[in-house]
Amino acid sequence: MSCDNRKERSVYAVSFDIIGGKDVMPVGAFVGPFSRNDSDKKDYPEFVNEAFFKKCAACGINLFVYPHEYADVAPESVDKALRLCEKYHIGYFAMHRYFTHVFMGQERADKEKIARILRKFSEYPAFVGIHTKDEPVTPQFGGLGAINDAFYELAEEGKHTYSNLYPRYYWDIPYGGRGGENCTYEEYVERYIRETHPRFLSYDHYVYETFNGSYRTNTDDYFTNLSVIRRKAEEHGIPFWVFVQAGGHWNDRGEEIPVITHFPKEGEFRWNVCTQLAYGAKGMQYFPLIQDIKFAKSEHGVQDFGRNGLFAANGNVNKWYRYAKEANAHIRCISEVLMNAANEGVIASGISAAEIGDKPEIIKEGKYFELERVFGDAVVGCFNYRGRTALYAVNGLRRRSGEVSLAFGGTQRFRIVQGTQVSFGEGERIALSLRPGEGALVVLE
Repeated sequence: MSCDNRKERSVYAVSFDIIGGKDVMPVGAFVGPFSRNDSDKKDYPEFVNEAFFKKCAACGINLFVYPHEYADVAPESVDKALRLCEKYHIGYFAMHRYFTHVFMGQERADKEKIARILRKFSEYPAFVGIHTKDEPVTPQFGGLGAINDAFYELAEEGKHTYSNLYPRYYWDIPYGGRGGENCTYEEYVERYIRETHPRFLSYDHYVYETFNGSYRTNTDDYFTNLSVIRRKAEEHGIPFWVFVQAGGHWNDRGEEIPVITHFPKEGEFRWNVCTQLAYGAKGMQYFPLIQDIKFAKSEHGVQDFGRNGLFAANGNVNKWYRYAKEANAHIRCISEVLMNAANEGVIASGISAAEIGDKPEIIKEGKYFELERVFGDAVVGCFNYRGRTALYAVNGLRRRSGEVSLAFGGTQRFRIVQGTQVSFGEGERIALSLRPGEGALVVLE
């Protein structure tokens, strides 16, 4: 690619005043905070309190995308949560049963009802929008589209609806609902965009799993899913948000699942964050923020509170909290660049090239404007940042440190952000020593 007559690209991103504005990446958390206000939550400690919100803010969480409480069921708890969010500069997607009734087909989308609900939330600076539906199926798209159309006609600027899509895995997921007409994953995403008119895409794919009694990393589906979402977001001119896996052993049925190992490890977690940044994600999210009590159920009646969650179901902080805190500090340092940069492709080398395969976003010649070649096991996101080159280089090795080198066609002046440290240099080549799964931002000056 030549640098001649290079122009700044349009960038699609969504952000919120409460978290710091357009230069701050949304860093969300799914499940919580909630209080002990009904029988379903009686086995949990109280999470709507100052100490919990302070810990979330310290971790770098700036958005609660699924609070797990309906404002019309637990108004006092939601009021308290919204006021604590304002204090700690955290955005809050509220939940209301009316919207559930609409996408389930039990009520129609009524503008007057939606306007009344929005007026109730308008006094809260931390209110950023409505959580409508997690993992909707195609028969629900009509109701979601009606909600979105009415919401965006009535809501203040900067407020949004939130819905999170199903992932793509190697087994059949009923995107058409039980008994409904099924479709491919690409058709599912395309229909969601065309029928519900979202302002951003969000989806959850968990790359680390147990399979037949052993632990494995399913990179094939992970990169395929990431590739599809990236492409669909680009085709429709909207940003996409991703999820990072905070633990494993999901257990929706509450079965006695034995623990094979606690995963992902630190380097694997870091790689999960950084590869998605390299692909151009404009929002990062963690699941679960608070461990579901069913997820803790292990063999012989034992509760394993350490197997998933930034916070365990008993309120303790898990190791993924520390991993997320480090990742979020790095994201904060590079947000201004990534939120204002258009991803124009990815270069993969070494083991990462084999894992990703021949995807549309891969720059096959391995060159991007001033960048002539990449050395090492790497995933390198290539960005147009205000008409200049920005590169996000990730160590593709999840279990050990590695060297990633970027070779240019001539001497370049550059800025490097690794972790929270910023350095400047000049030369024809940059050699990065990266921890397992670590990413570093390079901006050519």
